[in-house]
Amino acid sequence: MKIRVLLVTLTMLTTAGHAAGDDQTAQPAGAYLGQTPPGLIPKLFAPGVISTSDHRERDVTFSSGLDEFYFTRDATIMVMKLKDGQWTTARPASFSADYYEFEACLSPDGRRLYYISNRSLSGQGEPERYQMWMVARQGTAWGEPQRLTDRGDFYASITRKGRMYFTSAENDLYRTKLVDGVMSVREKLGDSVNTASDEYNCCIAPDESYLVFTSLGWGEGFGGGDLWICFRKPDGSWSRPKNMGGGINSGAHEYCPAVSPDGKYLFFASNINGADDIFWVDAAIVERLKSEDLDLADMLFDAVVGDGIQAGLEKYAGLKARYADLCIFDGRLLSSVADRLIRSDEPAPASTLIMQSFRLYPQTMTLEQTLKLAVISGDSASFGKISDELRQAGSTFTTEDEAVINRLGYRFLAWGRVDDAVRILELNVALFPNSANTYDSYGEALLGKGDTVGAVENYKKSLELNPENTNAVRVLKNLGIE
Repeated sequence: MKIRVLLVTLTMLTTAGHAAGDDQTAQPAGAYLGQTPPGLIPKLFAPGVISTSDHRERDVTFSSGLDEFYFTRDATIMVMKLKDGQWTTARPASFSADYYEFEACLSPDGRRLYYISNRSLSGQGEPERYQMWMVARQGTAWGEPQRLTDRGDFYASITRKGRMYFTSAENDLYRTKLVDGVMSVREKLGDSVNTASDEYNCCIAPDESYLVFTSLGWGEGFGGGDLWICFRKPDGSWSRPKNMGGGINSGAHEYCPAVSPDGKYLFFASNINGADDIFWVDAAIVERLKSEDLDLADMLFDAVVGDGIQAGLEKYAGLKARYADLCIFDGRLLSSVADRLIRSDEPAPASTLIMQSFRLYPQTMTLEQTLKLAVISGDSASFGKISDELRQAGSTFTTEDEAVINRLGYRFLAWGRVDDAVRILELNVALFPNSANTYDSYGEALLGKGDTVGAVENYKKSLELNPENTNAVRVLKNLGIE
């Protein structure tokens, strides 16, 4: 198979990403930081002000009056306030300490704020296990933080009537009634919501009519962690969760959902652009999801497996025509289905889908997708040619490129395609010979293949480059090598 290769010009998928020069200096004014409201397809929220290219942002909570806004930037809870029609500059919240802190959630009355932190119980000394904390208003200021639980709970979301939904340390979803700001009886949501896998970071609608959460157990979705939604029935039970579709879910990791106090917008975090950013979408999409199934990846996969690749491509064209107002068609859907096909040991149709993505959406011809195609095509000569060209251009690559190749190798390991993982991670060693991590990863792949001698050699090399690599020490000790 002839494979088109772009090296230095390969760029990561940034369909909804930051534009050049997106860093804004003027302070925003008006509701929702003066941003133009989104439609049924998500938009980056306040690019350059909140979602920036050089920081990681996630977690959203607004006051009920929409005049106070908290979010997380690089493990610090930040606050902005609307004063005289203009928003103040984002700054660390007054209760912020010299610890990692995330997931601020204001109570509906604005008198309390819940969050997680690894701060010590005394507020001094070494970090401890992440716990849920609470601060209460004292006049117009926040009081001293109080630890709410010691069970490792996280990610609070609160209804107008004071019922808190949250995630346990075991990644199951719970709810409780807040009494004077404190959790009362804990109730685990049933198996109509929780699965044997992970469900976490849930967001409850202000009126408790629907629940949005990240799930790894309700289906393959688009890859990574997808957002799912279920609806509250008249009897209080929950409908079967639905994937929120190819506008919200991307194949990256979507998580940290939050609904605005007025119920108009849904916010969430995604790392589709590499680092975490905050996106928002019109909550009207919730009404569409009540009646429509937007798990397009599932539909397309079934079409390819059941009726063949040509029928699958026709199905894709039909989905694109029908759901253009709800879903983003930029290659991510084809890529996610290709990954499913690879996992299902169907490399031929997977190759065709990736090639079709390249034709329709040239921006998807990334380093990751090009290597993936070369590996699954089964054409050793093509992979060898790409490897040679990558080596020649190696000086132009960055640590992010190293991470991309490394992640791809681990994905093939997870799919049970050990030989493919070995080839990818061996290439990473050749491109980044001074990285301890590349040797560690390659060693793991060789160990999975049964090549203990090669694995030991690479783990030793990793330790030589990084004597503090505890993983390499542990693996070598388990192999009987001190």
